[in-house]
Amino acid sequence: MLWVAEDPSRRAIVQVVGKRGHVSWGEIWGDNAPVSQLVVIGVQGEIDAAVLQRSFDHCRISVAGNANADPFEQAMRSYRGALRQLQD
Repeated sequence: MLWVAEDPSRRAIVQVVGKRGHVSWGEIWGDNAPVSQLVVIGVQGEIDAAVLQRSFDHCRISVAGNANADPFEQAMRSYRGALRQLQD
């Protein structure tokens, strides 16, 4: 679940399994404070925290100034790029 600037009133739900990913809009935040929360499941000792952090940092995107940009498609492109970095 992510708070995203493109629609700060709604939750963005990101689900990734292997190389497949899906992003959709969830419920409005309402009275709840917006937060970003990720759960990563992997084999103990096989996840390099520094590589994972760099990959998440790589996923930060901005669609400001591009009214035709699809934030979900851009997020998925960024995710795929981060995944390639993890596999290298």
